[in-house]
Amino acid sequence: MKLAFFSTKSYDKEFFDPYHKKDIDLKYFEVRLFKDTANLAKDYDGVCVFVHDDLNEKP
Repeated sequence: MKLAFFSTKSYDKEFFDPYHKKDIDLKYFEVRLFKDTANLAKDYDGVCVFVHDDLNEKP
């Protein structure tokens, strides 16, 4: 499984890195998720977002 993390801070990486070693491929993006960065998640099975990310349907 491949997961993309958006709006990632160093403390997020510390918490989630142990799961990277259990057959889950994690990619951290420091940029927040919104319409202009959504293409970064293209080849991932899922995304992890945080409070400042924008998940609106607006084009």
